[in-house]
Parts: sequence; structure tokens; C-alpha cells
Amino acid sequence: MIGQIIEIIAQQKEVDPSEITGETDFYNDLEMNSLDVVSCVADIEELSGVSIPDDKFTDIHTVNDLAELIEQLQKGK
Repeated sequence: MIGQIIEIIAQQKEVDPSEITGETDFYNDLEMNSLDVVSCVADIEELSGVSIPDDKFTDIHTVNDLAELIEQLQKGK
């Protein structure tokens, strides 16, 4: 899943996927704003088949944060 997340982010931000790791911070490293993150998460929700509750967005800062949340939600299905 993390590889797919990185691919989506790289496409959206027009950067090389090798520049993105699990520790990459959406806001500080990629200079994304909240709308960028929401757009990215929407693509990932579609891919993963889960819906991330709005109150969880404040917990997402890094690629790993997002991957872990997706995994938790998939297990809870």
C-alpha cells in the first residue's frame, strides 16, 4: 500500500517517487496544503476501498501516518 500511496503523491506533486519515503511530511517536505492532502487522500480512498473519517485528517502528517490509517481501516471492515 505504501508504494501505491507514494505513486499517487508523486503524480499529484509532480516529483520523482524516489524523493518520497514513509517519513516524508506532506506539509513540511512536500509543501502541500490541506486541500492537496484531501485530494490525494480521495484518490487513495478510491484505490483502497476505505473512507477516512474527517476527524482523522488531523492525524495525517506523513506517508506512514496515512498508510497505517488505511491499514487500520481495512482491518476494521
